[in-house]
Amino acid sequence: MRNTYIFNAPSEDFSGINAALPLGNGYMGMQVEDNIVYERLALNESTLWSGGPYDNDLNGAYASLKELRESAFKDRQRDFDWESKFVSQWGGQIMLPAGDFMAYFANSRETSNYKKQLDLRCGILTTTFEKQGERVEKRYFANYPSRVICIRYQSDRKAMNFACEIASKSSGSLTVEGDTLLFHGAANGARGVDGAIRYTIAARLRTDGELWDNGKRIFIKNAGTTEIYLSIVTNFVSDGDLSAPHETLARALADKAYARGYEALENEHVSDFSAIYDRVSLRLGKETGDVPVKELQRRFAEEDDCGWVELYFNFTRYLILSSTRNGAQPPSLQGKWNDKLSPPWDCKYTVNINLQMNYWSLAPLGLSELYNSLLEKMKAVAKKGKKTARETYGIERGDSWVLHHNTDLWNVCAPIDGCWGLTPVCGAWLMNELFTAYEYTGNEDFLRELYPLFRGCAQFFCEFLVPFGEYLVTCPSTSPERMNGALGYVTYGSAHDNQIVREMFEHYLVCEKLVRADAALEKETEEKLKKLPPPAAVSECGLVREFYFHDFDYLEDTHRHLAHLYGVYPGNSVFRQHDKELDAAVKNTLDCRSKAGDWTGWGIVWRIALYARLGDGAAVTAMLKTFLDRRNGLMLENGFGALPYENGSAFQYDCNGAFPAALLETLVRSEKGRVTLLPALPDFLRDGELKGVCLRGAFRLEKLTFSDGKVTRCDIYSEKGGALDISANGRLYHLDAEADRTYTVIG
Repeated sequence: MRNTYIFNAPSEDFSGINAALPLGNGYMGMQVEDNIVYERLALNESTLWSGGPYDNDLNGAYASLKELRESAFKDRQRDFDWESKFVSQWGGQIMLPAGDFMAYFANSRETSNYKKQLDLRCGILTTTFEKQGERVEKRYFANYPSRVICIRYQSDRKAMNFACEIASKSSGSLTVEGDTLLFHGAANGARGVDGAIRYTIAARLRTDGELWDNGKRIFIKNAGTTEIYLSIVTNFVSDGDLSAPHETLARALADKAYARGYEALENEHVSDFSAIYDRVSLRLGKETGDVPVKELQRRFAEEDDCGWVELYFNFTRYLILSSTRNGAQPPSLQGKWNDKLSPPWDCKYTVNINLQMNYWSLAPLGLSELYNSLLEKMKAVAKKGKKTARETYGIERGDSWVLHHNTDLWNVCAPIDGCWGLTPVCGAWLMNELFTAYEYTGNEDFLRELYPLFRGCAQFFCEFLVPFGEYLVTCPSTSPERMNGALGYVTYGSAHDNQIVREMFEHYLVCEKLVRADAALEKETEEKLKKLPPPAAVSECGLVREFYFHDFDYLEDTHRHLAHLYGVYPGNSVFRQHDKELDAAVKNTLDCRSKAGDWTGWGIVWRIALYARLGDGAAVTAMLKTFLDRRNGLMLENGFGALPYENGSAFQYDCNGAFPAALLETLVRSEKGRVTLLPALPDFLRDGELKGVCLRGAFRLEKLTFSDGKVTRCDIYSEKGGALDISANGRLYHLDAEADRTYTVIG
């Protein structure tokens, strides 16, 4: 299996952070930028954000709602009025860098036998090289159980000389206490909100060489081994409590790690990380030895070699485990890796697609317990969202809450940026994403924990929906970042809204039937569900209408978003219609929007999943080649997703977080009570083996092997028992499974 991410040359001059390799333990992120002469370890902590406790509600905005709704239903363009009366601010608070651990090395930069490799299975980065006869090894990992980053520099000649310090773009002070660097930082304010986060970076060193300091730097001379134990802690407890003793906690974590020692921490880390990583494995094509990343990329682009696909699948799984751990904040727009004070889109949470994509892969990869990081976030969001529901829409019923298209560490919920921010279904979409964990595991305890959030969400939309003809529709309504022709951004009843609210109501009803706590809301929801518009409609030119009641769609549209296909993937309200005209319109829409144009990494990964749902292996092949061929500008040197029109200056983690899910859709389509094997196999992926992938209904694909595009073996494990239909090789197999048993279906 390809589990080693290898580079045979140091980072090139000026490639900087775009070539830095990432590590993380959920709490902290680190990017290692190594060019031999100096080393920059760019550091992040998941609760280090600008600003402080605040809300962004425009109090009393609901007073304008009735008049603007009436205008919308008469198809009058009123974007400026919606924006001026409902949108409170431009931008949100910012996920900030903590600082950089800098190490400056003596001797020349001329090296030989250089090798930098990230062991994806163990979560360890190692760099080795020879320099003037000295063999150097540098080793790094981010330990989750102990909340510490560990670094070890080794020289076989005891000839390593370097100086180290902590530098930061934030205001603060650096002190040296013997073998410990301490940076005391204060986060910036932004958008009129004063900075309230305070934090400490503690880095404690152990060396067999000489150690001294000048008050700002620690110097090491003639060392054979130097170990560094680094922690970052902020004063954040919750969005209303900033009382954590950050300095005391940071010192304690570094000191405890120092006392335990490097070997013990590495063993603990590998045991924790690899146990989760090993739940799933994928082999594509023939087994080969380790091959450097750039050579695999060349073979993929020029020879259709599948090695890069397999390695990238594993690299993105590694990133998920490095950024998505319980107890920490969810991964934001750039995961846990941002080195800028003013990053693109504030490196905050964009929740009209991006945060959702960060979680698409968890359930099929058997990582459903890691949804708790998002669940805890949504509990905090719902508390803030109650005020937003009241002030924006005048809804005070029960525990009603709403979230629009952005939030941040402080869990604000009102619209931001412009009129396109009036996207009130984003919280419902996130609840649908959380429901996925239940669909895969059947964990009723998790469903009970979701219930209060679903209930409040259902209460909100039961009040929010308004009559339009025979239907109940959302108004205001948008389709993310799209205009409804000449009518502008804000309208009523977009397809995106119809599909998300429909599926949220259905998921709430599943919760309610388990909990049986609100019979009246259950009945009301069932009635209103029947009055929602159909999930989708077909335009005159044969496309899916983006705005259900309007036909402004056109064949030349190549926009990055595909919000009106939510019900194909990740949802299913459109896909399950089995309507030939609608299926053709979905295909036409995908084909139009997959032409060269408004490409983004996340947009192409979404298209891979959508085409897989349609069973279109040829189109999947085209999209895989578009994304994974670096010549198209959708990927940085280190493997992070990029935006080509940003000239490589911006990356977004969402395409990385969603890539495993998208690729798995081409190999295994899991639906309730049914699984389809190799539904959209890419043209060049003819042979392989897949193990450990989870299926809806608490089933697990223990082993799937295929050769020349045909399934040769299929073993399925059932945790809870039940019926499952398996479609493979043009045949349908039926399984009536008992709990805790494995069945060989094929082979």
